[in-house]
Amino acid sequence: MEARPLRAAFLMLLVLASAAAAAGDGGRELTAANGALFLAGSISRGVEAMVVSTERMLPHWYRVAWATIRKAAVVPAMKVAVSLCLVLSVMLLAEVVFMSFVSLAVKLLRLTPEKRYKWDTISADLETGSSDYPMVLVQIPMYNEKEVYKLSIGATCGLLWPSDRIIIQVLDDSTDTEIKPAHQTKILRLSFLRHRPAIPPDQEDLHIRDDNPSPAYGPALALLPARTACLAGNSPSGRGCHRKPPLFLDQKNFLLPPTLLAREREREGERGERETEFRRRKIPKALLIFPKFLHHIQSLFIEIYIDVEQSNLKLNQFITKIEDLVELECKIWASKGMNITYEVRDNRKGYKAGALKEGMEHSYVEQCDYVVIFDADFQPESDFLMRSIPFLVHNPKLALVQARWEFVNPYECLMTRIQRMTLDYHFKVEQEAGSSTYAFFGFNGTGGVWRISAIKDAGGWNDRTTVEDMDLAVRASLQGWKFLYVGDLKVKSELPSSFSAYRHQQHRWTCGAANLLRKSIFEIWMTKDVSLWKKLYLLYSFLFVRKVVAHIVTFTLYCAVIPASVFIPEISIPAWAVVYIPTTITFLNAIRNFSSIHLIPFWILFENVMAMHRVKATIVGLCEGDSANEWVVTEKLGGTIREKLLPDATLIEKPSPKFSHRFYFAELGFAVFLFLCASYDLTYGEDYYFIYIYLQSIAFFIAMLELSSPVSSFHLIIFYHCISIKLICWSEIYAIPYEDRSSIHVKRKKKKKKEDIRELWIIFTVHDLKV
Repeated sequence: MEARPLRAAFLMLLVLASAAAAAGDGGRELTAANGALFLAGSISRGVEAMVVSTERMLPHWYRVAWATIRKAAVVPAMKVAVSLCLVLSVMLLAEVVFMSFVSLAVKLLRLTPEKRYKWDTISADLETGSSDYPMVLVQIPMYNEKEVYKLSIGATCGLLWPSDRIIIQVLDDSTDTEIKPAHQTKILRLSFLRHRPAIPPDQEDLHIRDDNPSPAYGPALALLPARTACLAGNSPSGRGCHRKPPLFLDQKNFLLPPTLLAREREREGERGERETEFRRRKIPKALLIFPKFLHHIQSLFIEIYIDVEQSNLKLNQFITKIEDLVELECKIWASKGMNITYEVRDNRKGYKAGALKEGMEHSYVEQCDYVVIFDADFQPESDFLMRSIPFLVHNPKLALVQARWEFVNPYECLMTRIQRMTLDYHFKVEQEAGSSTYAFFGFNGTGGVWRISAIKDAGGWNDRTTVEDMDLAVRASLQGWKFLYVGDLKVKSELPSSFSAYRHQQHRWTCGAANLLRKSIFEIWMTKDVSLWKKLYLLYSFLFVRKVVAHIVTFTLYCAVIPASVFIPEISIPAWAVVYIPTTITFLNAIRNFSSIHLIPFWILFENVMAMHRVKATIVGLCEGDSANEWVVTEKLGGTIREKLLPDATLIEKPSPKFSHRFYFAELGFAVFLFLCASYDLTYGEDYYFIYIYLQSIAFFIAMLELSSPVSSFHLIIFYHCISIKLICWSEIYAIPYEDRSSIHVKRKKKKKKEDIRELWIIFTVHDLKV
């Protein structure tokens, strides 16, 4: 084999020199040329030396055996893989071209939903009043979504619809004690200026907890004497503080009612009645212990301080106000005249499908004709019902009206921009094409209006897969119901802003679709009164090509077969499969996302990275593996979460203590594999695959780096100034990198002797924030 470093060096020279010339600095061309020549020459010489040294080290029999295996097994297997990828690529291209031309025809011919279906405004006269409006049920399923629960509830309560003709149903699964275990509240350091004070019996301690530790324990908050929480009876100073070991308030301490627990602690502290007047004057009035899953730090603390300090409320009066945030929000809107109900379950069986199914079983649902579903982060416009319900009222064969998703954070980072491109293509092309040709598409799970009779006709919600929305749509279509996508009807939502959350979301969607294909293939094929053309469309076009083939061909061909082919000269991949097909698909995507055309290269590379995870999820779904029914709720932060944090706080990333959590070996392995393939092609290849393969290797490496430093867990150390005879009030927040507990030292500021100021340090964790 003869190395050709000059070919690669010349190509890299042109690219870098052009970039330098575009910068306008005449002296950079020579620098770019030298750098490109040196880099290409170094890589080529290094790869050539490695190949030569490896051939010399290996014995002759090994080289003969490898040549035999390569000729008998590797080359035929690669040829079969190439042939399969070519067939799948053609299938995918035909599907994409068809959907793109249909969506473009609908747009150019202006075939709006109002032209294809009857639509008239619903209006009430003086005699009938609001009875002309149908009864509508709005379901808002949620699970531990403290950051966004107010968004959907508030937006839904603002819908323009008669209040006596709408029922808002909040389905909250986050109160189940088995699903939401008690969180430990930890005090890592409690220090004062000079002394470790003993707390007098009349001092009180407020515990803020967001969970019920056990069914026998009623209130979510406990009001106990301070010595029961922050003092130890066996400390050197009687009821003084333990300065070395942290004190854990776990679930077993809360199994007793607060009064009994207080009496038990009082017996332990009777021998410590020796605090002095000097110490009495230097203690805080009250202590706030935050749970580690409490996100709204500033707003909640200010609310506590204002209510207790200015309104002269007692602490036990304040407890009932924050017992349950979601239920409290529902009560607030109910007091304003909204017909809103708060429903909880004693288990989480079936996840979202189970919650929706159980929500439909309530007696008041029988009077409703339609049901609207919004996830906790969705914010519909006020005229949503006025624009969607008339389609269902005037078209009795219509079962579903699906709105388009709009996003509140599309420019938060590059990943959210790419997600927006992918979802815009999904709505503008896939959903529009399905609605216009077959009156069928996959329900998106939220932002849609269903006819309740159609849901019952299809058998109701089914939790056999993690895509209960798509499952319901398929079964309803088999019963003859039609679907309508309205692109002008938009609902605001939030994109996952962390790579980990996006991975979990894509795994659930992809695995669930593949699992649905496995479980419904015979059901679809054996259904009577359904045309053969519609059966083929559901099985081949909708479930197989879009949900299985698209992921397999994207990863297998462009991330495995093409890079591996550089080592096997016998393999020849046609140019139309490597260049023309992906270029056509990319062009069809670009014309529907023209405003984001500059992000197309990043979109291609990122989608190839995600294809690795989607292929894994597809295989798990088709084989129904252990994680086929795994449901991980997508983490949402809310549109205003950063404003709710203290403005001067700097969030510091917490390094993961486990090595396996700092590196994701799948991304790292493919990054190394692609880099070796590109370097080999750069040295010995006759084509220019190395350009794409190098870029794809960098994309995998960047994905690995983003996962190795997730912005999903922060440790804040909160510094409070505690003044005697007053409640604790905050002044500043300092953020420091997380360290081991044994190495955390309390800072002591030099104060005048006469100043009566305390320093209270509390460390807690704020989960899943993104800066």
